[in-house]
Amino acid sequence: MSAYMTSVLACAAVTALCAIMSPEDGTTGKYIKYISGIVSLSVIVSPLLSALRSPHALPGMPDAETYAGYETYDIFAELLKKAEGDVAETIKHDAARAFGLKEDDISVTVSLSGEDMSDVRISYVAVSLTGDAVWTDAAELERYIKENYDKEAEVGVFYE
Repeated sequence: MSAYMTSVLACAAVTALCAIMSPEDGTTGKYIKYISGIVSLSVIVSPLLSALRSPHALPGMPDAETYAGYETYDIFAELLKKAEGDVAETIKHDAARAFGLKEDDISVTVSLSGEDMSDVRISYVAVSLTGDAVWTDAAELERYIKENYDKEAEVGVFYE
């Protein structure tokens, strides 16, 4: 970036010197100012032109070798993992309220699947019941989850 600024400042200095030394009247002075303006413009715009050829050509941008050492980061997988926890908490809260259970007596694990954000669905729900929740009808709880969340989800209810 400092080399770019140095070249812009040097071009500006040369342009100023040419403007000072050129005659004020006549066509020669106009041509010199016109040509020095075009040169100044080309120096200022040159990083943008090189960026069109290669995205790594901008000053300060890392090249391909810099990226080679980094691990790939799958943001979709990370979002899916976070969403699984959020969906599990929602199912836990809603099921506890619908069946009159204490939230401490129910534990929910959810598995989501999908190719992209538009295709995410619940593939598996595991519900673990403890304490007073063991008296809950497993078939009724499974039906509740399928009706309210995903009809095609596989639901397992376990008693501890």
